[in-house]
Amino acid sequence: PIGHERSLHTFAMLSTRLASRVVARGSRLFSSSAASASAIPHRALIGGAVAVGAAGLYYGNKTGCLSLDITFKLPVEIDTAQLVRQLRRCEPADLSSLTKVAKDDLGLLPQPEAPTYRTALVEIYVRSAPYGGSDKSSNGHRYDSIPFANGMINAGMSCNLVHYVHEEHDKFFEVVKNFDALIVRCNPGQIKADGGSQEKFDNAMRAIKKSGIQVWPSPDVMEFMGAKDALTKIAHLNIGLEDTFSYYDEEAFTTGF
Repeated sequence: PIGHERSLHTFAMLSTRLASRVVARGSRLFSSSAASASAIPHRALIGGAVAVGAAGLYYGNKTGCLSLDITFKLPVEIDTAQLVRQLRRCEPADLSSLTKVAKDDLGLLPQPEAPTYRTALVEIYVRSAPYGGSDKSSNGHRYDSIPFANGMINAGMSCNLVHYVHEEHDKFFEVVKNFDALIVRCNPGQIKADGGSQEKFDNAMRAIKKSGIQVWPSPDVMEFMGAKDALTKIAHLNIGLEDTFSYYDEEAFTTGF
């Protein structure tokens, strides 16, 4: 049908793109149980064909344009579930139901057409504070948000910038369920300062993490390691420095420093 031309075009484009990716890196997108150096080209070609088939099934069934019932056996084991997940990542994240807080995304690189993972950077804008908080630029983003997101994009992942608005709590967490990972860049105290509940936000993030989506940092890491004296707590580890100390009063600083 004419109304499905856009979906069919997307299907054809993504099928070809994913098939090319499988041919180029065949051994990474499906099981290597029977892998050998001589088998990779053959397996990659089969993987490319399955990628096209998976794209057809996913987009065809989604749009109602196509219904296939195919039963066949392959000489190799293909991870078709991973192929379908990859196709879903190629779709732009739908943030239309959330309030756009930032004035612009100046400096943000274009999202990759076929990202390896779909990520989001979560921010909070304090509406009662100038510019949304002392950590914000004039466009409403944190000073480091664009560099963070661009780092993810340069690594082959997509990264959307999303503001948490406490009045849209339920809607927000329905949307972020569609990402593979969340980078949380909300300063302690700012959610409460904007009228929201930090506890409610943290509990929702814990549920997201429990569902299998990565949350960096998790609420528990922030609670126990978010303060500056966290460096003192890890001083004895191989990533710390043994001469790191914390001073909580003038007397301790005088005698210890």
